[in-house]
Amino acid sequence: MKGFHSFYMWGRDMKYRMGLYTVAAIWFKGIVNALNGIYTIESLTLLEMVLVSMAFACVETAIFPQGKQWGLTPWRTGLWAVLANVFYIGGAFLFGWFAGIPAWGGWLLAALLEAGLFAMWYALLLETRQDTKDLNRSLKEFQGE
Repeated sequence: MKGFHSFYMWGRDMKYRMGLYTVAAIWFKGIVNALNGIYTIESLTLLEMVLVSMAFACVETAIFPQGKQWGLTPWRTGLWAVLANVFYIGGAFLFGWFAGIPAWGGWLLAALLEAGLFAMWYALLLETRQDTKDLNRSLKEFQGE
């Protein structure tokens, strides 16, 4: 039963991250489409974005597993950032999500991806710091200080 609970909690955490990344990808696709006079997104494109986000979220939860005190080491953070670029820039090229945009638009989307990654890294950093404070407070309570 412990294995099921662990898998269930992993799935819950992975789906949260997958949803967040999927919404961001769809939002940017919608903006680009609207700027090009297209007011729809194809169902296949939505499915591709969900699958890329799910694959990346699975990898991300392996790099930063919930409940593990591995911290945001430079190599973990670097690996996470490189893989995010591979998944999303690769997905955009492979599936043609932003086909037809000018070169500067591609660079702008890449810069926005990097800004989003920085925001996610900062959120992970804040979460790690808060977990550390909570653990230290609990330890002091346990020790009777």
